[in-house]
Amino acid sequence: MKAQILTIAALLVILSSCSPTINYLGNNYEPSTHVEIFFNENDIEKEYKTMGVMKNEGDSFENNDLESIKEEMLKKAREVGADAIIFQGFGDKVVGEDIGYGGTDNAGYVRTSTDTEKVVEATLIKYKTVTFK
Repeated sequence: MKAQILTIAALLVILSSCSPTINYLGNNYEPSTHVEIFFNENDIEKEYKTMGVMKNEGDSFENNDLESIKEEMLKKAREVGADAIIFQGFGDKVVGEDIGYGGTDNAGYVRTSTDTEKVVEATLIKYKTVTFK
């Protein structure tokens, strides 16, 4: 029984370490249950203020696909109390490069391979509330 619990605990640690790492810099509010998604700030019809920015940080051991990154960013946005997230761009960042040499009889070759990770940037916003006097 103890061995099964340890095995399950080890698997949970391994699986959780595969999630993308999200870095957030900004203000925190009460957690929210729903976060609206935007890809252009001109689409937002309500008044708002920027509450922070976030960016993923991955490595070769993390799940590095765009959908996983998006889901982790939405999770973080709910945790810090955002009303909406504006995805502002993504791209690939080179995180490693291997160069190999080989061949015989002066007929050598060079082989290179590059490791990349997806980088996604987003802004979190909080809607302004109307106050009556």
